[in-house]
Amino acid sequence: MLPSSIHEVLAVPVCAVTPETLRKMVTNVNRTEVDDQDVLSWNVYRYSRETGCLTVA
Repeated sequence: MLPSSIHEVLAVPVCAVTPETLRKMVTNVNRTEVDDQDVLSWNVYRYSRETGCLTVA
């Protein structure tokens, strides 16, 4: 799960890309595209269908 802004969250399959690559993307977008007041998070999250929980990836 990628927190794009307070208005948008993106879901990416686990096998698509590494969490580190996604963190770099989130950091870059937050720094260059999102207003400070609209930043939701600087983290990337993993959703578990089994537990229904989000954890920092």
